[in-house]
Amino acid sequence: MFIRDLGNGKALVSCVDCKKEMEIAYSEKDNGLFKNYMDFVYANTRCDECDKIFKEQKKKEREEQRKRELLETLPERLKNAQIPNFVIKKDEPPKPIVTDFFKTKIKTNLLISGETGTGKTTSACFALKDLLKNDYESIFYITRSQLLNKFVEIKTSPQKDVTSYMNRLLSYDNLIIDELVGRAGDVEIAPASQEFLFDIIDNVYNLNANCTLWILGNFYKGSISGLFSNPKPLIRRLAEAFESYIIYEDQTIKNIKLA
Repeated sequence: MFIRDLGNGKALVSCVDCKKEMEIAYSEKDNGLFKNYMDFVYANTRCDECDKIFKEQKKKEREEQRKRELLETLPERLKNAQIPNFVIKKDEPPKPIVTDFFKTKIKTNLLISGETGTGKTTSACFALKDLLKNDYESIFYITRSQLLNKFVEIKTSPQKDVTSYMNRLLSYDNLIIDELVGRAGDVEIAPASQEFLFDIIDNVYNLNANCTLWILGNFYKGSISGLFSNPKPLIRRLAEAFESYIIYEDQTIKNIKLA
């Protein structure tokens, strides 16, 4: 608070918190608005030590408010991301080692292979679920079947705006395409759908999008070749721009190289 004018452009004030007296720059003016403003400034002046504590407290309050907002909006954001219900309903990941592995690869393009039950889908989604608890990252989960059905729906609609759909997918910070390969016997994808999938991967490969792409599936020798009529360009992009791993039932994770 203001104590007195010391002259020479200085005034004696006291810290609003600790009451320590200190000198500050002072300009004596009588017009109403400026005087009211300066009275407010003097009434809330803090010494350096108290100002540091005050700013730290405000920063902590903002961080706590942000955490509350993140948790309050988490169910809606998980729903919008299409994270499977079996992940949303669980509090702890059933495969913690695999989940922790995915957490270390948040900004890495991945090709993940594993049989049903190895935890690849659950663990990947749990890693992104935890990400949403602490940040406003945009994520999206979709299976190959859902993706291509949506593609066909848009392609056959009057608007045929496939480009906008692809751009929306690539606008996510993290995109999971699950079940690219389900089991032996998968038939070759329709040519237009092949092109659409290739274009998604090609955009990531060429850094035309900031999206991090995780592709999951039960891959086996020749599985990609069985889906695409000309698999070599796709395999080359996956080999060069993605890290590839196999996940086993016992949570062992092995790095592999695509041919």
